Amino acid sequence: MTEDKLLAETEQEVMRLKAEIAHKESELNDLRLELGRAVIKLENHKHTEETN
Repeated sequence: MTEDKLLAETEQEVMRLKAEIAHKESELNDLRLELGRAVIKLENHKHTEETN
């Protein structure tokens, strides 16, 4: 394998991994938002229970 071809394949793999990381970060942010909503819902429920 020539050095140029190896470099090109390595660069392609780096780009693929960067895209995968970006996708995982997006999924993680979605989960954080979902968790935040669940915590707020739980706190609201807890507050409602305390006031009744």
